[in-house]
Amino acid sequence: MIKDFDQLFEELSDLPFEERYDYADQFFTNSNYYEYIKELHGNKKREESLKLLFDCRQELFEKVDRILGSDVLCAEAYLIAIFIMPDLDISNYFRAFLDERICYEELDAFDQDSYLRILNMLVAYLIDLHNYSFSLQVLDMIDKYVTPDLSSLIRRGYCLMKLERADDFYDLFIQSNFRDPLFCIHLLITLLKANDEKRAKEVYLAMLETYPAIIDLVQPWENEDDPVLAVFMDALDAAGDDLLSVPYFFDFLASCTQKPNYS
Repeated sequence: MIKDFDQLFEELSDLPFEERYDYADQFFTNSNYYEYIKELHGNKKREESLKLLFDCRQELFEKVDRILGSDVLCAEAYLIAIFIMPDLDISNYFRAFLDERICYEELDAFDQDSYLRILNMLVAYLIDLHNYSFSLQVLDMIDKYVTPDLSSLIRRGYCLMKLERADDFYDLFIQSNFRDPLFCIHLLITLLKANDEKRAKEVYLAMLETYPAIIDLVQPWENEDDPVLAVFMDALDAAGDDLLSVPYFFDFLASCTQKPNYS
């Protein structure tokens, strides 16, 4: 039995789109309600919203629409929307949420958590729509209240790469001291596209200090079974078509550590 939001999010995200409605419809039934609300800590409004969401007598989309018409902080309703509902509906729900001008400091701990969950879902939704500028604005909202985590920094870096804001991305790298492989690969792509090989070399050498084995990225196909490099291979795969925008990427990495020939 799924007992919390994070488990539900993972389950839905792992399913093919065509299976998500049936899964959510079967989960949000009366028999699962009391087990799920155990962690609400007396938040009566959220209990009532979830009671409606778990009411199996009504159609799922109708329940979501009714709940978000009166309770814009029901994260579970947005979760259903982003995974199952049409983009126009999702967009309208998020617009209504932002129009509420919610004061984070006045919320109880549970509603603060819901508020941040909803903003994070909004960021993911905006990135899927390629709306990178607005994504950065929402990330700024989140960062007012919590220290950026790994996911937040990677998302911010990804948006800065897509917008080709090399200076801002480099400043984020310096200020955060963040050395995640995907984050750094995105930054290298951005700097190389800006023809800033000096700072790109600095970033790569900083990566080597943290992860010496990454030097083998210049010929990853020769070391693809090395578990030490698995995380970097995954990062390269995640970079996808963005990596293709710099055809000389691996040649550049090799040149950064190539010993001069004085003969």
